[in-house]
Amino acid sequence: SSGINAEYGGRGVNCSKILLLNGRSLNPSATSKAKWKMRFLGEQITNLEYPIMAVGLIETCWDSRVEDAQVSVPGYSLFRSNRETRAGGGCALLIHSSLITTDKLSWGGG
Repeated sequence: SSGINAEYGGRGVNCSKILLLNGRSLNPSATSKAKWKMRFLGEQITNLEYPIMAVGLIETCWDSRVEDAQVSVPGYSLFRSNRETRAGGGCALLIHSSLITTDKLSWGGG
């Protein structure tokens, strides 16, 4: 089978789990009724025998008022692109810390 082979817990495992979600309702603001959802998502992806290697979130609708600390998940690197110039849009990636990542490309949020 194909997948990403990585060391996890001292053993080689096939870590091909990738999750793609529409993040429209993952509003982490203090006044949101959905503020618990990001924490719940983090609990779900970290409490597995074999972790999900990448989580893609589309339509996050986050802006500069949403801080990384509000949407970060322990054990994952966060990469995000907000759409500041109009409503909707935005995306984020959560990449498991066992994978080496670099932030090399950025683009405008238009």
